[in-house]
Amino acid sequence: MKRILFITFLCLAVTTTKVYGQEPAANQGAETVTAEEPSLEEGYTFPTIKPEGWISAGYRFVGLNGSGLAEPYSYLHDSVTTEGGFRLYTYPSRLEIDLDEVNGKDYFGDVGYAYKDLIVFRGIDRTLWENLPNVRLGNGTNTLNPYPYETDAYYSYDSPALQYGEQTSINNATLRFKWPDFPFHVYAEGGWVHKDGDQQQLNVLGAADFNSLIRVSAPRDILTDSKTLTVGANSHLGPVEVDFSHGEKRFSVSSDPVLYDSYSSAQDFDPTARAAGVYPHNEIPDLKGSTNTIKLHTSYTGSIVGSATFTTIDNKNSNSGAKADYFVGGGEITWMAQPRLTFLLKYRHKEADLDNPSSVTITDVTNAANSYTYQVRPSICSITDTISGTVRYRLLPKTSLKADYQLQYIRRENAELWNIPDTTSQQTITVSSDTRISKDLTLRTRYTHQDVDNPATNIQPNHSDEGRISIAWTPLPKISTLVSYTADKETRDQQTFNGDGASGVEITQEGGVTQADTRNVDRERLLAAITFVVAKDVSVSASYSYMRNKIHQDVNYENDITYVNDQLDSYVPYGDSAHAYSLGLNYVPLNDLTLNASVSYTISSDEFYPASPGLTQPVSVASFSALDIRETDCSLSGEYRIKDGFAIGLRYRYSNIRNENDNPNGYVQDGTANTIMLTASKRW
Repeated sequence: MKRILFITFLCLAVTTTKVYGQEPAANQGAETVTAEEPSLEEGYTFPTIKPEGWISAGYRFVGLNGSGLAEPYSYLHDSVTTEGGFRLYTYPSRLEIDLDEVNGKDYFGDVGYAYKDLIVFRGIDRTLWENLPNVRLGNGTNTLNPYPYETDAYYSYDSPALQYGEQTSINNATLRFKWPDFPFHVYAEGGWVHKDGDQQQLNVLGAADFNSLIRVSAPRDILTDSKTLTVGANSHLGPVEVDFSHGEKRFSVSSDPVLYDSYSSAQDFDPTARAAGVYPHNEIPDLKGSTNTIKLHTSYTGSIVGSATFTTIDNKNSNSGAKADYFVGGGEITWMAQPRLTFLLKYRHKEADLDNPSSVTITDVTNAANSYTYQVRPSICSITDTISGTVRYRLLPKTSLKADYQLQYIRRENAELWNIPDTTSQQTITVSSDTRISKDLTLRTRYTHQDVDNPATNIQPNHSDEGRISIAWTPLPKISTLVSYTADKETRDQQTFNGDGASGVEITQEGGVTQADTRNVDRERLLAAITFVVAKDVSVSASYSYMRNKIHQDVNYENDITYVNDQLDSYVPYGDSAHAYSLGLNYVPLNDLTLNASVSYTISSDEFYPASPGLTQPVSVASFSALDIRETDCSLSGEYRIKDGFAIGLRYRYSNIRNENDNPNGYVQDGTANTIMLTASKRW
């Protein structure tokens, strides 16, 4: 807390660096009313802007064969389409309306209104449909009630032809009031995210080696609401700008918040364990939280600028009673020593105080006498301090250099209960350059090196290096190109697993923790794009992107709940890659006719090769993640403008997804979607 108070006093002291003889900040800032509002006394007349509007209507024909993942973000049913908009600028009011409805599941609305700069309102509703996968559970027995257990080979799954989907509606609204002739604002911001649909729920019932495990798939209704509301005020108080806000957030579940399934008895293994019955699982809880934030910022006068931000966050799980309280404070100072040289210093302090119940009790819904209480580990509380500095220097008129250094230190409580370090420190160094070699050629480079002491998880590296280079070149006025390449390498010196490890594997064990070998990660990203204006009315664009990830690491497999005779698979290779090709054409053969065409083709694949015998027989676990996907998207569109603002249009889209290895355990099935949209529109 002493550091936070120090930052506050430092930021306020910065305000005294203002050059003597300057006007007060309230008379210089961007909020100055006399500079923004037209004055009739000075003879200014607001320009006349004619109202503008348009309306369009059409019909959309859709054909689907197979999986809806062929067109993942579209409601694949025939529908009427409408679109319209209106612009009205009549001083002192401004009104904008934009509406676009593809169908009842996919639409967009935007409404904005302003009266001078005293009242400003904007509301946006973005709603879309997402087609979700239906994972096939192999070729096992399909039974709705697979109990009592007789073998580990049971599968329970719904129809492979079932199409899952979810509609997400994202609504945002902002309202701001300004005090006349003074820079004081009161504002409110609200958000509402509503999800409605169904998804596949996958479970492994049995939950331990003393039970026969069974893989189960079933539909689950989704109906959730996430609502946020923030109110605040800000003003220029002399040389300091101040903003205070309070926010509330609620997350609620209205459908299937809890699932129930039958479980066999665990008392054969432990007499005090759970009895056979129907128990709850996979609960989606109701959540609530509040936030208070205060921001301080010096005015943009002089060569030194300072700011400070303090935030408190209180979150609670209404079902379990778990709480998470956060305090985040930070500040920064920017000093422009000279026009070519700038220094930036930042400090951030975060305290995370997490508290959860020490135990949870579940009850058999068919027999209230059967209940089981299990202990819950205390959550990890932490304090994180981060300090960073940046230097920017313009070496030449066309060359800028930048260097960043960041030091982060994390201290944890209860970490030993989770077998992670009590402390973690991380250092990051980044250097970059931006050079305009010539009028037509720009080169950007960046290199980042990171060192981490005592990483918290096995996927966090001890060392990482990332390099990036991009070139933008315009060799001719009608040709522009861009090439960007990024390479990233990570190394984890030693991994840590719970358990005792496998017999015959060269590992060390201390206090029930297995120390395994290194983890190496190698990533590449490449993007190349070109745009060519072939003729006055014809332009062509093409692009290619490539992504590759390779990981080699030891993997530990727990054999039973006592961690006895765990199996360690040494240096298991995993890799995935994707190639994406695209080509686009824009053609205007006539003044009133515009044509567009595009095609894209993507190849995605991965590979995972475990060697442990228990993971390859009777079915290799690698088959559950095997991927070899081909995706094709083609689109054609055209618009013909008749006269008096009338126009007709045609849009066609073809989408295809294909699983090349026809993996029976995979989540991607073949699918083809065809969409045709006919429209008629009018502008005035």
